[in-house]
Amino acid sequence: MRAGIIAGSVAAVAAVALSLPLHAPSDTLFNSASVAAGALVVGVLAAVLRGAIPPGPTRHRKLAIAWLGLFVAVALVIVAGETQLERMVEFGLPLAALVFAIVGLLTPVIERAPLRGRWPAPAALVVAGALSVALAGQGDGQSGTLSLPAPPQASAQLRTATPTPGTPTPAPTASPPATSTPTPTSTSATSPSPSPSPSPTPSPTAAPVTLAVASAEDVSGVTFVVGEGSEATFTVNEKLSRLPLPNDAVIRTEALSGSIHLDGRPSAIELDLQQLSSDQSRRDRYIRDRMFAREPIATLTFDQLPALPERYSTGDVFEGELTGRLLILGVEHPLTFIVEARLDADALFVLGRTTFTWDEIGVPRPSVPSVQVQDEVRVEVLIAARPTLGGAN
Repeated sequence: MRAGIIAGSVAAVAAVALSLPLHAPSDTLFNSASVAAGALVVGVLAAVLRGAIPPGPTRHRKLAIAWLGLFVAVALVIVAGETQLERMVEFGLPLAALVFAIVGLLTPVIERAPLRGRWPAPAALVVAGALSVALAGQGDGQSGTLSLPAPPQASAQLRTATPTPGTPTPAPTASPPATSTPTPTSTSATSPSPSPSPSPTPSPTAAPVTLAVASAEDVSGVTFVVGEGSEATFTVNEKLSRLPLPNDAVIRTEALSGSIHLDGRPSAIELDLQQLSSDQSRRDRYIRDRMFAREPIATLTFDQLPALPERYSTGDVFEGELTGRLLILGVEHPLTFIVEARLDADALFVLGRTTFTWDEIGVPRPSVPSVQVQDEVRVEVLIAARPTLGGAN
């Protein structure tokens, strides 16, 4: 047994190193800890197998055939798992081949090695276990957590972008004095009846500008155009019927557009639900073809965002609560976000977080025989919007 444990520990270290750059089907089920545990189980099986086959002229042949048969059985399980999780074969087969090769070759060598004392096996086991636990959070696992981008360096000078022809260049205001971080009051719009949404996209004649904001007047008439750098993530807990543990499914998209106003005008953000994607193409097809095939656009509208305080310093961070209306599948629903926002010289960044159930937004919970989808959906939305003049009112 000692030889199998040592060989399994060595195989565990090698398998963990190989698994990190591979794209695991599920990082909840297939992380460095579970990979190492599997390698150790193979080591124990090798020891049991060698103890079960008595010495004799055909022992090596019988061991080789039994070992090959065990590997084939594991490979078939991995191939069958591809029907439940994508990338099972490309992730599992290389690891299984590596582990079986190391354990199969190393176990007889260790049996014949003159090892003294009982410490080599526990020591190898401790090293493999510590390494696998330490690296359990590493790898390519997707996360639905977003954050505001790092602020620009304080030494960066304000620059006014070149406007489009026929549009006057705004004169920059003086740099504001530093102030403490303000916190806006919450704005709520929870009317259940649908109301007209503002046009989410400014006109093509909008001119990019650079702002030096000292008060609410400095954003009057400015439209912040939602675009590059924006992202939304939706995290749903699901459990596959043939697997023992649940898994967080993260669905994300960068297909956000719209316009934001800080001067009292309505703001609207559109999200193309057809562009949602995850690490499982079957899940993506279900979202595209069954959930949002006929109405692929969701619109989040805020009738009026909190106004800037009387004194404001560019780069200050807002924190507060904001309620808007989500139009999805033709019906509007109130939705409240916990938000962080920062207005830089050349961009407005807003990070909103919320949680809802499928019933709260009027969307039927996904129903697939082999998957149990939980009712709670965690949402994070990062908005990156650039200021322009001449946009839609």
